[in-house]
Amino acid sequence: MLHCKGNNLMNAIIIDDHPLAIAAIRNLLIKNDIEILAELTEGGSAVQRVETLKPDIVIIDVDIPGVNGIQVLETLRKRQYSGIIIIIVSAKK
Repeated sequence: MLHCKGNNLMNAIIIDDHPLAIAAIRNLLIKNDIEILAELTEGGSAVQRVETLKPDIVIIDVDIPGVNGIQVLETLRKRQYSGIIIIIVSAKK
């Protein structure tokens, strides 16, 4: 079990436009007692939601509609976001 901020469990935001990917990530996080604060399917609102909810972990796909995952990452870093960011790279045929 992962802990952060005293005795509170860690929490996360998932940003991916594929429902199956979101479901798989959600299940993995839940099994590891990580609370899911939000699930987003596009990058346009991602920075604002991260800044509002302040998750410990942001899991983001590179290829999402609107603002892509790399742009979201760059913006969060410029704004001094100190949480863990996990980038997912997916291949298309």
